[in-house]
Order: sequence, then C-alpha cells, then structure tokens
Amino acid sequence: MLDEVIKAFEHCSSEKGCWGCPYEYQAVGCPINADVLHYLKEYQEQAKDFDYDELQELRDWYAEEHCNPALSWDELKQMIGKPVWVEADGRESRWDIVMRVTDTHLIPEISLCLHRYWQGKENGWNAYRKERHETDN
Repeated sequence: MLDEVIKAFEHCSSEKGCWGCPYEYQAVGCPINADVLHYLKEYQEQAKDFDYDELQELRDWYAEEHCNPALSWDELKQMIGKPVWVEADGRESRWDIVMRVTDTHLIPEISLCLHRYWQGKENGWNAYRKERHETDN
C-alpha cells in the first residue's frame, strides 16, 4: 500500500497532475490524503521509540574512527611522549614520538637536529593522531 501512495504522489506532482492517478477510479474525492495521514501517523509513532542516545553513540564512534584532522599547535603540546603521524611536504610521512614542542617547532624523540618541524602550515607539514592514507584527504 505504501508503494501505491508514493506512486500516486509522484504521479500527482508530475505534469500529468491527477490524470491517470491510481486513485482515479475510487470513490468520489481523492482518498490518498487519508492514506498519507495514516502513514505519517505511523512514522510519528515509530519515531517516539527511536533511541537518540544510540544514534549519538554511533555518531561519536564514527567520528572517532573516521575523522582525523590535523593537530593544532596547542593539541601538539598535549602529545608529549605520544606518537603522531607526520606528513611533510607531501613527500614523506611517518610516525614520530613527540619529545618536545616549543613555541617554534616540534622535536621528535629520535631525530637529528635537521628533522625538527617548524611551526606553521606554510612550512609544509601536518601531524595527525592516526595514520592517514591517500583516501583520507
């Protein structure tokens, strides 16, 4: 029955209007309104039982699993002793453990002095909480 109601509404909203409507040969008047009202009330009743907390948990899980924005400088300062995924100039990417974050650069635990990351996106690098892949852009 729902398929018929959808078909009728699609038909009535087309250029044909009510001409050829599946309800055309039924009782005088257009009974589709009663069917629409019935289904709207049914969906309204189902919505009362919907678990919005479960939906929020699912959204939180998805965000944690799939969102991986670049860390801000303040966030990097909270990552001392923790691993970060660093992408530099689109050529190099690797895990580094944050040893120190100064006002101007990030220093990984195992690095040469030349492997410091200078602050600012204009320097061509970003750090992330999780490893990124080519599809994560």
